Amino acid sequence: MATILDIRGSATPLVEIERTIHTQGVPVIVLAEDDAMRRQVEGLAAKLGFAAFADQMENGTYRVVIQPAALDMFMFPMELAFPDRDADMPAIQQAPLPQANLPQKRQVVAVFSSDHMGDGDAQLGQSLLQGFLFALTELPDKPEAILLYNSGVKLAAAGTQTAIALKMLEENGIEILACQMSVSHYGLSGKLAAGKTVNMYQIAEILRHAAQVIRP
Repeated sequence: MATILDIRGSATPLVEIERTIHTQGVPVIVLAEDDAMRRQVEGLAAKLGFAAFADQMENGTYRVVIQPAALDMFMFPMELAFPDRDADMPAIQQAPLPQANLPQKRQVVAVFSSDHMGDGDAQLGQSLLQGFLFALTELPDKPEAILLYNSGVKLAAAGTQTAIALKMLEENGIEILACQMSVSHYGLSGKLAAGKTVNMYQIAEILRHAAQVIRP
């Protein structure tokens, strides 16, 4: 059951949201007074590793649903909206959540947890991994997603040959997903030439739904 949180007029709306998430969990339905606050709520959700979906009610109030990022949730139908500030909160809480669809199972996911391939000479390992990535671009059957974490995120860094290969794979429809914590640790925030950052919850979900995992 979702927790309803009306932050309209609150002096500390983001603090209230974060406290509610930590104490009540998700999903949380936040009622925000304007578009600026809607954006702040969505930003907080992303910072905490959650997804946020918003719609606007007839009186201009925004309703933001905060939920686990791995779920693809349909928005609440408008007939379940309660536009008045004095809405019947118990009724909102009893309204059923829409059905959520888990991500479709992927056939193959390739995982890179290092910027080199195999043990032994690190420079040789980097050359091997570079060759492996370019070989992937030529294969007829490619993985559906590539996960990068720990020093593996360096493979997507701008100015590297491996990033060129990853960009080619991305342009062929392959998802390139880099661990957000690892990207920050190695000082690569805003410096990736391919892919997007994801949190560990999302990585765990992708691996859980993979039919096959390749670890070169």
